[in-house]
Amino acid sequence: MRHMKPVTAVLLLTIITFHNATATKVIACNCSQPVIVGAMDLREITECNEAAAAKRPAKVSYAIISTKPGTKKFTGYTCTRIRKELVVEGNFWIGSFSKDRYQYEEHVSSEECWYMKQSKTCNGKKMSQLGGSTSYWSYEEAPDGPGYWYTNVTYTETNCFLEQVTLLKECDECPVISPYGQVGNASEGSIVLNHVTMVWEDSKASHENNCTMKAIVTGYGELYENNGRLPLRLKDRALQLDFLLSAPREPPCTWPDKSEEGIMHEVDDGKTLFAILHYLSESTNSKNKSELPTKIDAKLMDFEEKLGAHLQNREDEAIERENILASEINDLDCKMKENLRNNIVTSAQTSGITAGRILKLPMCQMVQASLASIVILQCEKLIINITAEKTHCGYQPKYGDYSIASDG
Repeated sequence: MRHMKPVTAVLLLTIITFHNATATKVIACNCSQPVIVGAMDLREITECNEAAAAKRPAKVSYAIISTKPGTKKFTGYTCTRIRKELVVEGNFWIGSFSKDRYQYEEHVSSEECWYMKQSKTCNGKKMSQLGGSTSYWSYEEAPDGPGYWYTNVTYTETNCFLEQVTLLKECDECPVISPYGQVGNASEGSIVLNHVTMVWEDSKASHENNCTMKAIVTGYGELYENNGRLPLRLKDRALQLDFLLSAPREPPCTWPDKSEEGIMHEVDDGKTLFAILHYLSESTNSKNKSELPTKIDAKLMDFEEKLGAHLQNREDEAIERENILASEINDLDCKMKENLRNNIVTSAQTSGITAGRILKLPMCQMVQASLASIVILQCEKLIINITAEKTHCGYQPKYGDYSIASDG
């Protein structure tokens, strides 16, 4: 029995068309005399965008200062008046009466409220301090009286309540803040909220216009620079606060302690909050963080300012996590492209057709590859009949005097 020569045609795709039990028609590629059809730089399909090296943040000690004038307090008064009624209805039967009680809130004008405050009287009747309090006065009586046979009688008493309250104003143009919330401009002098009349004196709410700076947060943080672009980001991990800083600027007024002077930035492009930074040396960076000043003056830092800085911290941390995830995805993409290049080069050493399949080239195109580039070759496409011949090794595919190569 003669030995069959390995065929140079490589099987790419089999069209399963059985004409009889011993022959199958297939499409094969004859790569004995391939023709060069092109070349490709492997870097075009495997080039990786290397992530830019992140610049290390600078270590700083900082102080967040406020130039807002101190909140001014002044006194206001709330006035409430209630009319209480007792209706006694005499029935036909002698000695039988029914009683109904009602109460109505009455409007108190600002003039009546001021008179109530000055006279401490309610409809001509003296008000008394509640429980010895110096800030609360009241007159509170329930109406009472006899009933008459088959007659309706109404008895009335007026009750009054006067309370001294503390009002706040943060600037000349700012609204007045009361225990009931924001109540209006200082110049208005009065307001009515839910049948409660509130009055105050505008002259008691004057402000000093001198510029002073107060430290509301001091601590140790990291200053992130965005390739020279603004804003800068100051992050205090201990206090979980982040501040966005503008370009350096001159202080709006004189810092009382010259030793605390440093580089000043506006916070969030505001006009009342500033950050003073001191860059730390390497020797300072090596210190334990507990040795560096870290505190918040809760009395001076407004809730909105603290909340805003904390929310900025949470937002920045979410962005940091997204950037880390994007970097990991980029690294994974780089590794996949590197594996693709290695697979193409390795496969081309043993089977150019297999390398062509990896690149998804058209049928019967094969690849010769180096580390940097590949050459694409076009083989001849043939339609052949494959039969089977029994040998001492078993059945073996056969085409003319050739067998099918082990790679298909």
